[in-house]
Amino acid sequence: MAGFRVGIVGGSIAGCAAAVALSRSGHEVTVFERSPTRLLSRGLGIATQVGVFGELVRRDLIGAGFPHRPYDGPIRWIVKRPAWEPSGYVASAVQSPAAGAVMAMHWGDLFDSFRSRVPQDAYRAGALVTAVVPGPVGATIQLGDLTHRFDLVICADGYRSLGRRTLFPGTRPRYRGYVVWRGIYAGNVTIDHGFSRSLVRVGYRGGFGMFYEVPSPDSARRMNWALSLQVPQNELIGFLGPGAGETGAAVAPGTMSPDRVAALRRFTHQSLPEAYAAMVDATPDTAIQTIYTAEVPGYSAGRVCLLGDAGSLFPPFTASGVFKAITNAIQLADDISGPDPLDQALARWSTRQVAAAKAASRTAALLEPTLIFGVPDLTAMDPADIEKWVSSLPNPPGPQTAQPART
Repeated sequence: MAGFRVGIVGGSIAGCAAAVALSRSGHEVTVFERSPTRLLSRGLGIATQVGVFGELVRRDLIGAGFPHRPYDGPIRWIVKRPAWEPSGYVASAVQSPAAGAVMAMHWGDLFDSFRSRVPQDAYRAGALVTAVVPGPVGATIQLGDLTHRFDLVICADGYRSLGRRTLFPGTRPRYRGYVVWRGIYAGNVTIDHGFSRSLVRVGYRGGFGMFYEVPSPDSARRMNWALSLQVPQNELIGFLGPGAGETGAAVAPGTMSPDRVAALRRFTHQSLPEAYAAMVDATPDTAIQTIYTAEVPGYSAGRVCLLGDAGSLFPPFTASGVFKAITNAIQLADDISGPDPLDQALARWSTRQVAAAKAASRTAALLEPTLIFGVPDLTAMDPADIEKWVSSLPNPPGPQTAQPART
């Protein structure tokens, strides 16, 4: 089978994953990335199941020596109870059989690995795509007055996807009522709550924080943290400040106003044990991720495909972000490189992605009411009640694993 000419909108991890998987399958790829500079600065910590990590190594999408931290211990819940333990009371340790072992890593390391495997002449930085036009036997990408024609166009352009707006104009991201404040602390960690094996959740009224270590290029420890905060829709733009513009989008690292940083730090001192609040205080260039969801009825139409967050979009605790996009890309390359006609292969691939998205939607519906909107005031509860509440939390299914190629 002769390879297809494929245009890819978006040069982040999702777009690079598609470019690598498709080029290795014999297709000619061109990646259009609007940013003129390298995308490493936006990176924070991410994690995936050990099976997904192993599949990426097997396919040489990351090297065997890729920097990562394995976590196979229980999830530890920490509560601010100064009278019991100033650094935080270890309220519960729950081993989730559904989640299994996970691998933590840095977004920038993962991007670097994928970007280095994209064919040298295939990546076009500073290329702003203004339109995607589907068609029955191909599709086009427009950059201003320039038109590029392809057999297939893949939109890997994130949660405000031009591709999603083109294929499904009635599907728009819906704000979920909360944001996630994020950062990476590099320095001395004065507490030991099982960070060598366990992911740590710090519970507070109306949400929780996640803390875990990610690999460091030097001897310093790097602690990735993410704190969920409820923000009503009518207060969102004011909460985010000018760094987010008028769209209510994420606030990039280093662009938050000093007043907003000070207000968020006051929140941490009210909600977190002092040792955890100190790590947040000492973290420079923090960021805010605004949480949206969207669900699309299909992942392809008219020779245009949606990849990752350009398709259905779910909260980060569903494990359906970066690694869902990578799985989308691997499965797409496998499906369209087989003996079936392209349109038939795309239809089969789309059906699989819709099914995976529905599973992520069920996970979100299971977890969001308890982990975000239903967290009680744990600081006012006695140990037995805290343990009972933690034990009642639902166990979600683990993230989808990239399937091996057909033989």
